[in-house]
Amino acid sequence: MAELYIVRHAQVNIDFSVPSAGWHISEDGIRATRELVLSENWSGVILAPKSTQTEGMG
Repeated sequence: MAELYIVRHAQVNIDFSVPSAGWHISEDGIRATRELVLSENWSGVILAPKSTQTEGMG
């Protein structure tokens, strides 16, 4: 049976002086992403284009 994983964007550092597209992932967001990556077998998972900053964090 196929599985569907829905993962929301990692926590960011909000900076209202720049557009939201320029916000970077916070230290907490990086930590949580690493924990998630290490907790599952993600082989074969396709990353959405906006998630490239978190790609390869495992």
